[in-house]
Amino acid sequence: VMKCTKDEDVDKDDDDLDPLNLSSDDTNQKRMATSKVMFVMMVIVLFVFSMGRNKGRANEMQLLSLNSLNYQNLRGQSIPNGDESVTENLPQSDNYNQAAALEVSFPFYFSSLSNLTEEYRPGEETPYFWDVHFSGESIAEAIFSQCHNLVMAAEFGLRQPEYSEDELGQFILDGSRYINVELNTKEGILRASNLGLAQSRLADVIISPYLHNIASQIFTTSDPGRLFALFRHPVDRALGMYHYLSKASWDPMYSPELKKLTIEEFARSGYIENNWMTRFLVGKPKGKLTHSDMLLAKKIVKYKVLVGLYDELETSMSRFQRYFGWKDAKKTRADTAKCRSKAISRGDKNVLGHPTSIKDREAFASIQSGNSYAAQEVIVGNPAWKAIERQNVFDLELYAFAKRVYALQGEHIFGVVE
Repeated sequence: VMKCTKDEDVDKDDDDLDPLNLSSDDTNQKRMATSKVMFVMMVIVLFVFSMGRNKGRANEMQLLSLNSLNYQNLRGQSIPNGDESVTENLPQSDNYNQAAALEVSFPFYFSSLSNLTEEYRPGEETPYFWDVHFSGESIAEAIFSQCHNLVMAAEFGLRQPEYSEDELGQFILDGSRYINVELNTKEGILRASNLGLAQSRLADVIISPYLHNIASQIFTTSDPGRLFALFRHPVDRALGMYHYLSKASWDPMYSPELKKLTIEEFARSGYIENNWMTRFLVGKPKGKLTHSDMLLAKKIVKYKVLVGLYDELETSMSRFQRYFGWKDAKKTRADTAKCRSKAISRGDKNVLGHPTSIKDREAFASIQSGNSYAAQEVIVGNPAWKAIERQNVFDLELYAFAKRVYALQGEHIFGVVE
């Protein structure tokens, strides 16, 4: 009996244990199933987040897409002010994109620069040439003066005979007409602002690299400026600077030690500029540039700048003339075109010797004969080229965008058929 009882007890104990074992296995399986479900959910969440982020980026690109802007159809219309100006064409429910878009709002004082979607009003606004160094600015100024007889407010104001500090005046220097202001320094811009340069209408064109100072201090919404500029490939700009600063003994930035540096060494030195165009467009001379800075720079080019290209210099200068309606009563249209071509063929005497410039081969040969490091060729993709590119990543993207804007403006503003 005892044996039977014991066996029964044993069997009972085994039966009691079996459910426990089965329950444990079931719990483990449930945990594994739950983990799998959570993993799948995490993958889905990450995928959706990634898609949303990519969509946000795509919408940012749509904001800057040239297809969203027709200069001809929108002429006379204004870009919405405030935050709305950066959320056009964007889904209102896209929070990521809204946040990113708000970062590319124009500075409030950019309202003093007319939008290209508004028709140019001669006599009410003043052409403002944004001086991008080593991008043909000296040639452009020669054309302004010699071919169109324009009065320029630029950098030579202090050279006025019997210079007057307290009032604006016009004077002649080397055959060109200038206003007695200095717009290459912030102090000079402040003086011009205090004297009411834009309000005076004395200048036919205002010239300065300091876009934000000019927009905030010279122009107002009642006396606005109309922005135009010449853009050049960033590597070519850097090479122009390299050659100029190594020989321009008359310039305060003259650096004879550059003659001892190879172009690649120059690109790795403190002499080279870092994304100059982007920094001056967004008003960020120092610090790390961001994606939002790039978006703002593109937006300024898209809506505010009548674009010209150094590589299309004659066409660009002709466009500027047509757009602003510049006419010299003493010159026929043919005379003006001939004058413009002559100025361009002369080039910029300050940057001759550029090794990538075909027309400067004689100057280039003279540099080679002097056994200078400056004679090195800079070929697309070689170490020197790449070293310069690394200092101009943002400017390279901006330049590519400006070329597309140039083509679109040619079609919609000037009737160019490709």
